[in-house]
Amino acid sequence: MAEFNKKIMAWVDYDNQIKSKNNEMKELRSKKDNMEGSIVDYIQENNLQDTVFNISSMDTQLSMNTTSVKETISYKFLENTLLKYYDNDCDKANDVMTFIKNNRTSSDKVSLKRK
Repeated sequence: MAEFNKKIMAWVDYDNQIKSKNNEMKELRSKKDNMEGSIVDYIQENNLQDTVFNISSMDTQLSMNTTSVKETISYKFLENTLLKYYDNDCDKANDVMTFIKNNRTSSDKVSLKRK
């Protein structure tokens, strides 16, 4: 039983450390995102989109990149798209939505959760 208690204490300690590090990461991401916005604005205002910035002191390069991001495929997106596809035939769209929802696979994951 003592070994079990040690494992629980270690698990809680790891969980606390993860929460702390996640909070630090969230703060760093926020600072980085704010800085990125400022840098991108400067690059666009000064027409430097094609410039590669050499940062020799950090042995790296930085350039502006544009990435296309697609909308996530949610049930709402599927429903709207199916309605368009079936020319607003709600019955056909709902049949396909029901089929999709009923055929999703699921699995159970057992884990510990703090209260």
